[in-house]
Amino acid sequence: MFKAQSFPVYFARHGETLNNVAQRWQGRNDSPLTPRGEKQARETGLILKDLISTAHPPLFVASPLGRTRATMEIALLTLGLPRDAYTTEDRLMEVDLGEWTGLPADDVRIHDKARFEARSRDRWNVPCPGGESYAMVAARAEDWLARLTGPTVAVSHGVFGRILRCLYAGLPWQQIAEMDEPHGAVFRLERGTVARFDGAPRVP
Repeated sequence: MFKAQSFPVYFARHGETLNNVAQRWQGRNDSPLTPRGEKQARETGLILKDLISTAHPPLFVASPLGRTRATMEIALLTLGLPRDAYTTEDRLMEVDLGEWTGLPADDVRIHDKARFEARSRDRWNVPCPGGESYAMVAARAEDWLARLTGPTVAVSHGVFGRILRCLYAGLPWQQIAEMDEPHGAVFRLERGTVARFDGAPRVP
């Protein structure tokens, strides 16, 4: 379980990308936001408007990958803040999928069945071939969280966010694979609790 800090940390996943739509394993590969992903980034900014003070803004930080930076910049503009009012942090990067980076999910399941099933049985300890295990991601997530000194808004990735939320809430790692990884939602981590905030329903 991560050490609970006394100030809020807000976490959001990047908006939908072309690779998400194509059901490719993104990892540290990159892909542009779709129009829907850009709307989700604006939704993230709108949710944050109700949660933070722009008069005394928190620290804004994003994974250095293009999809997270694009999401952060749209969210900042939605908040009425400069689009470059954030820093990047390598520890927020998505899980390294190694040899599976960029491949269609079905191809990995079918054509690399033995290694896929071995990892599926123990994602905590078994890394993707040439990549990372959940434990490795958790170590950098914990290190990042422990070094924060005040309220923070972070834009990162799906697997990273599931690991962060699950372990911060004190849940067993086996539940990580069962958690969702929504676009256009914001999670608040504070005093050992995780709260989710979604935007108001809108007509598509």
